[in-house]
Amino acid sequence: MADLTGRGVDGDPTLVSSERVEFSDGSLGCPAPGMSYTQAVVDGYRVIVRADGRTFDYRFGTGDEPRLCER
Repeated sequence: MADLTGRGVDGDPTLVSSERVEFSDGSLGCPAPGMSYTQAVVDGYRVIVRADGRTFDYRFGTGDEPRLCER
């Protein structure tokens, strides 16, 4: 919620899907150009929500903070 609010999203998000995933590396399946990542399997979650007519793809890995996958 805090991340969505920080992005100027108003209204309540709707959960589209949530799944447990084994990501192939530390990028959580969403590498950013020019970045390096650990080359080990990372257990995590992929959570998709919709709000304000937009879809947001969040990835959770070993930490508590989600990472928004923006492709």
